[in-house]
Amino acid sequence: MSTAAPQSPSRIASIDQFRGYTVAGMCLVNFLAPFLSAPAELKHNESWFSYADSIMPSFFFVVGYSFRLTYLRRRATSTSRATARTYLRRSLVLFGLSFAIYALTIDWSRWADSSTMPSEFQADRRMPPATKSFEPLLARAREVATLPSSLADSRSSQNNPRAIFDAAERIGERIDSPEPRDTARRADYVAAQNAVRVAQAEAQDYLRPAIDRVRDWQALGRTGRLLVRWRIESARMLKAEFWETLAMIGAAQLLVLPWIGFRPLVRIAVLVAYGAIHFGLCAWFNWDFVYGVNDNWMSRLWMTGDCRSWDGGVFGPPCWAVAILAGTLAYDLVQGATSPGRRAGRLFLFGFAFIAFGYSLSCLGRLSDVNDQELEALRERRWRQTAQQSWLDTLIEHNQRRLDNRGKQAPQGKNADASNKSSPARDPLELAAWIAVLQDQRDAYPDLDLSPSPFVPDWSRARNRALSDFLASPPFAATPRDDGQTTVGPLLEHRLWNYWMLGKRMPTLSFMTLASGLACVLYGLFVIGCDRFGLGLGVFRTFGTNALVAYFTHGMFALAVWAFIPSTSALPIALGAFCVFFTLTWLLVWQLEKRSIYIKL
Repeated sequence: MSTAAPQSPSRIASIDQFRGYTVAGMCLVNFLAPFLSAPAELKHNESWFSYADSIMPSFFFVVGYSFRLTYLRRRATSTSRATARTYLRRSLVLFGLSFAIYALTIDWSRWADSSTMPSEFQADRRMPPATKSFEPLLARAREVATLPSSLADSRSSQNNPRAIFDAAERIGERIDSPEPRDTARRADYVAAQNAVRVAQAEAQDYLRPAIDRVRDWQALGRTGRLLVRWRIESARMLKAEFWETLAMIGAAQLLVLPWIGFRPLVRIAVLVAYGAIHFGLCAWFNWDFVYGVNDNWMSRLWMTGDCRSWDGGVFGPPCWAVAILAGTLAYDLVQGATSPGRRAGRLFLFGFAFIAFGYSLSCLGRLSDVNDQELEALRERRWRQTAQQSWLDTLIEHNQRRLDNRGKQAPQGKNADASNKSSPARDPLELAAWIAVLQDQRDAYPDLDLSPSPFVPDWSRARNRALSDFLASPPFAATPRDDGQTTVGPLLEHRLWNYWMLGKRMPTLSFMTLASGLACVLYGLFVIGCDRFGLGLGVFRTFGTNALVAYFTHGMFALAVWAFIPSTSALPIALGAFCVFFTLTWLLVWQLEKRSIYIKL
């Protein structure tokens, strides 16, 4: 790291301005992310390409452009080994800075919890199947809906699955009530007790291993439990939380480093190879790993459970290397051009070719569309699954209260719980084990947004469809989804998530090539405006020439401003807060610029 002297007259105005634009865009989308009123286009999305999703690939593109430029300059005056050591140190510093950002924002209290047994403990255990204990509640809810003496809207309830599932969920809450004398309410109470008995029967085959698991956890002692907790949290950090933009740049840069000095054809081949490697890793395990699928073997090995990651996580750098390599190729394109107009023309051709390739790949995602009949079935399945999980939550909370009460009372003997018909547990250890089994059942439900076949398109869906039906949503346009009035929880999308979609949580090859192409085209506009007509913004210059300082400090200023502005604030208030935050960040970087202090790696 160095504090450089004033800007060299040989600096390229367009690349400084473009870099500054990406930093300013990063400030905008990162600050507005927590606000509920912020438009979806300014937030990262998992299944379509928003404006926010274009910022990070653009930054990687300009990193690749500068990487090729500085590498060739260093090689002119140094050996390849010394130059490689310089970039290796640079990557290590980027990893350190990323960890520093992580350390400032993480909730470290999780690392100090030695009392609660984490669900990731003994991750290789046999998991129970989905519960059937919801069926007695569902049968009772349907029975109530057909009674002539039921509520006035009973007829509509018969044809409304959501109303039936909600009613079954409410009936399950009767396990916390004393046995009523009223006939109708007593029938609800009996249904709830029957559901508990079914849950008890389901747990029998898993109860003894769960008891052993609880005993193993308790036998570790406080120090041993803390070590297990640190093992799990360290794995989660390495899988997901550590991978800030700087760490991803450091890792992707190392992947590009062996090839940065080669001719364009070699780097194109490497770009294709890294895209293929990323696809192979995703098909092997990384798709399920990133999305926290419970039975994924890598999640069990790492003990990360249902923890999800963004940007591909620890195995994401091969795909992000594609954007860096695209930037290095863009540098080669402009070097042979004699005028800004020719440079921009080459960038446009190169960028639009990448856009066309990425968009063509994303069209394969249309084979994961769901028709109206499938959509209704999916909607009903989601309502049912949500109600089932709520019922298991009720049962877990019920038994947790009983376990807590046991801990406050003196030992009562073997049959202390005989009067409580809803409980199969006769001692605190068995209660804790049953809760662990219920939590496993609760966590075993699949993510209904994910396609069951995310990599191999269902070609049978291509029959009898017009060509227009294969066109994916263009960049900055959301995929078709519900209006939010007819579904529980998140909006129900009409296209199952798959590898070919333009999603940033898993930066697929279609996403990265399209995003790199957009960055290339946008940079071509900067070449025309800055290098041809001498245009430029001071704020872009300030951020572009001291990008590292802006990146590292903007998070701290954001935390300071967020402390005074609720996430539920209206959009004008959020934008006003952004102006305060942006001004503070700019003032700090501008003060360094005035003193000719430029922090570089």
